[in-house]
Amino acid sequence: MAKNSGKLQLDFSEGGDKKTRIIIAAIILVILAAVGGTLYSLIGDDEGGAWGGGGKGIVTRWYACRNPECGRDRENPERERPPWQWSIKVPESTPHDQDADGKPLVCPKCGTGKPFVLRKCPNPECNEAYPEDPEAPLAKCPLCGADVTK
Repeated sequence: MAKNSGKLQLDFSEGGDKKTRIIIAAIILVILAAVGGTLYSLIGDDEGGAWGGGGKGIVTRWYACRNPECGRDRENPERERPPWQWSIKVPESTPHDQDADGKPLVCPKCGTGKPFVLRKCPNPECNEAYPEDPEAPLAKCPLCGADVTK
């Protein structure tokens, strides 16, 4: 910073004061952190994580592949293994057979279409996913009996 006739002026020339550049960089970082924190709080989902959903009206849906070979252990094919499962975040109004872009759902691992709709049990001790018809949802988890209407 250079003083000139009692007014504070910033010197951005190559030979400028090193302290001035550090102060300016610190101010810019503070401003960026404040903007980032504001954006994080505005677009974070209901579960508290940003970039995961976008707020109210976004739901996580679970699916399982219909292909019996998908997810099979190739080294030990006799081993019992559940079908390949995955989840997506979509607007609540999205039909169960489409992704957030309105495209038909396919298994991300093998490409088989029309996956099973799963419901994740809200009981933290169970936390298992089970097949469910979206048109006739169950009131209780078939695995542990927890109320799933909440």
